[in-house]
Amino acid sequence: MADEPEARLVVLGPESTYRQNDPECAAVGQRVELLNNRGGSPRHYRNALVFLAPDRGRMENLEQTTRRYLAWKSILSEEEQLNLDAHDRRQARENREKLDGAVDLQIEEAYQWLLYPGEEPGPDGKMVLEWSTVKIGTGGTLVERASRRIVSDGALVTKWAPINLKKELDAYLWRGGEHVSLKLVREDLAKYLYLPRLRDGRVLEETVRDGAASGEFFGYAQAVTAGGRYEGLKFGEAGVTIYVDESSVLVHPDAARRQVEAESDQQPRVYAPGNGGGGGVGEGNGGSRDGSANGGGIVDTPTPAEPAEDLSRSFHGVVEIDPTRLGGSAGAINQEVVQRLASIMGSNVRVTLEIQADVPDGIPEKIERDVSENCNTLRFREYDFRE
Repeated sequence: MADEPEARLVVLGPESTYRQNDPECAAVGQRVELLNNRGGSPRHYRNALVFLAPDRGRMENLEQTTRRYLAWKSILSEEEQLNLDAHDRRQARENREKLDGAVDLQIEEAYQWLLYPGEEPGPDGKMVLEWSTVKIGTGGTLVERASRRIVSDGALVTKWAPINLKKELDAYLWRGGEHVSLKLVREDLAKYLYLPRLRDGRVLEETVRDGAASGEFFGYAQAVTAGGRYEGLKFGEAGVTIYVDESSVLVHPDAARRQVEAESDQQPRVYAPGNGGGGGVGEGNGGSRDGSANGGGIVDTPTPAEPAEDLSRSFHGVVEIDPTRLGGSAGAINQEVVQRLASIMGSNVRVTLEIQADVPDGIPEKIERDVSENCNTLRFREYDFRE
């Protein structure tokens, strides 16, 4: 089995059955072996594996049905030697087809246990391996059912908010520095069981793109120079292309903010041309500071134009956003609508985000706790969960 950072569903063999509250069942030993080793070598990306095991009781029924199916199949393969007449052959074919369908159905029913590992701090502060075991439910293929369950449990991340990446950076991944390799972050997430389990690298790329656009949680840079400058630094810019390679880094927000402010201070001053026509960027042509003489003057505060009588005085807009594309859509709305309105002198722009989520089967406790914590961290004015 490959050792790669993308999440994988490992379907255990029919002999590796699981029985609840039985630490000696075959699936328990098999899952640990596959989690820790790849053949004769240690496995690196342990946090990428999730296991699907058959139920012991249902496997016993499946084995009986399979034996009956194979028996009828064997009879049909020897119909001439057994001298079967037309009625016997028809009955044998009907029984084989019926049992063939029953085998397929019982395989779907038998593989019902989803096993996935995690780590939590023990009393001594060291990480302790813990296993979660849940049933995958019904409806769809085995992979679809397993995927729905592990995503609903919050154990597989398909869409990750930048604030959650920031939490892991602050807790484990900055390692005391002001930047960290993005490739190393990707590998750590797939290695360590105490970190969130991401579906694949695209999830991280989208999170980094949204976080860099926010100008709040972290920055993104294509490289770090020998002098410590971040090349291609993006902090508060939408539409960033993310590369997960040897040189790209995530930048601590304090460090990103310092560089952005320093580079802003180094921008050349802009002079307005005076009556004499001189002046330009970075130079004057004499005259007073307010530009009243022949030369240009430094522009400190532009004089707002008198509003025309027929211009609109306010704007209000409501838009529904696909939650799977929230980061990209919000960035585009910010750039194309909010920032254009905010650029008008004297404007007062307010943005309110309203979220409504209906979950007929109920919100898992872990997700409710995580959402509540994130709402507090993000300073939500109000939020609640209702039955």
